[in-house]
Amino acid sequence: MGEDLSAPYSFTLMNVSAGNYTIKAIATDNIGQEGTSQEVNIIVTTCSTPLITPLGSLTICSGSVTLQANTGSGFLYQWKKNGVNITGATNSAFLVTTSGSYQVKIIQGSCISWSAPVMVKIQSGLNATITPGGSTTFCSGGNVKLFGSTCTGNTYLWKKNGSAIPGATADTYTATTSGNYQLQVTKSGVNAWSSLVTVTVNDCRELETIPIAENNQDQLTDSIKTFQMKVYPNPNTGLFTIELNMLFINEEKVKLQIVNILGQEVYHKGLVATDENIKEVVELDKSLPPGIYILQVTIGNKIENTNMILVR
Repeated sequence: MGEDLSAPYSFTLMNVSAGNYTIKAIATDNIGQEGTSQEVNIIVTTCSTPLITPLGSLTICSGSVTLQANTGSGFLYQWKKNGVNITGATNSAFLVTTSGSYQVKIIQGSCISWSAPVMVKIQSGLNATITPGGSTTFCSGGNVKLFGSTCTGNTYLWKKNGSAIPGATADTYTATTSGNYQLQVTKSGVNAWSSLVTVTVNDCRELETIPIAENNQDQLTDSIKTFQMKVYPNPNTGLFTIELNMLFINEEKVKLQIVNILGQEVYHKGLVATDENIKEVVELDKSLPPGIYILQVTIGNKIENTNMILVR
């Protein structure tokens, strides 16, 4: 295996495959006499990757769902909710009764590893909500997908400006025209209505070119110093493109920031605008749980926000 010729005598065994090993040391003095140590038995194990298996739906109207971690000999467990240890939650299974992001830590000897987060949503009674899958203000020819709250046994009816939209009875609806949209959710004869979501479709014709002297650019109104943003695809699996179009460029600093629903930053990048058009491809960490995230783009003193839906 190796030798050490100077005190303190030691040897580090690295990159060892899983298995059972017997190790002994032999010491040789300056006249060639040897002494052999007692044998030491070493067991090298492979660390298990924690995996959570939901024993039911992760989105339910009421009740609870059991999360089951993988099991093995000598496994010790610790469950977390929203990054905080749950007191007493040290079994291989955990009964979830409140919404949140759950993880499990498995300790196996010297192996310590965490599972990917699992998002559980438990609603309190029947409710109806609409989550836009992108900006609700866009140019003619565009659209925004509206996501309704889902639960087993629900039926859906979408309305625009107070009137039912023919055939719009799925849990999602793609809006292409301006108006106030609302979702009715029905279960067992009971109805719930969402708040109104206003969609605005603009006629985005090209602006007339106005010659402006360099020394007069500071006189531009704030309404002219704007930018347009596109995010696609949305929903996405963590790989998407951000396109920005600006009317005037003066090496403005561009800040891209993505936060989760808890307000925690999950992505940040700074750029300098040297062209009217910026196309940035973003790839998020694969460990991020699915859900709704907020993308914020800041250029100069202008800020644009949009919801981004991460699916797996």
